[in-house]
Amino acid sequence: MNDTILIIDDNPHITELNRNLLTKRGFTVVEGTTIAQGRNLYESHSPDLIIMETQLPDGNGLLFCRELRNQGSIPIMIVSKLATNDDICAGHDAGADVYMPKPYNPDMLIKRLEVLLRFARRYSAVKE
Repeated sequence: MNDTILIIDDNPHITELNRNLLTKRGFTVVEGTTIAQGRNLYESHSPDLIIMETQLPDGNGLLFCRELRNQGSIPIMIVSKLATNDDICAGHDAGADVYMPKPYNPDMLIKRLEVLLRFARRYSAVKE
């Protein structure tokens, strides 16, 4: 696989776990800890999918999610410590394709990521 995944999370433990999990499966991983870094990495690396936390040091990840959604159709997976039904609904309302509360099963993260990439490829093929 040559898909590039952008991880935006300020928890170094979670980022390391996800990086290791994804690189073992052949993904290229770029990572940032803030919305500003995430924005720069998004523009410079053109990732195929974004995994992001909603609570980041420099702002609300849901606002950034909405910004990304307004720019295009990149698959967005929110993985957040906020886990109420209202939080999950707010994430989807902001444009997230998947919302996974922490803690989560790493195998489920991979499966949902693979599904999102598969849907994105189908959508891209239909548009062409």
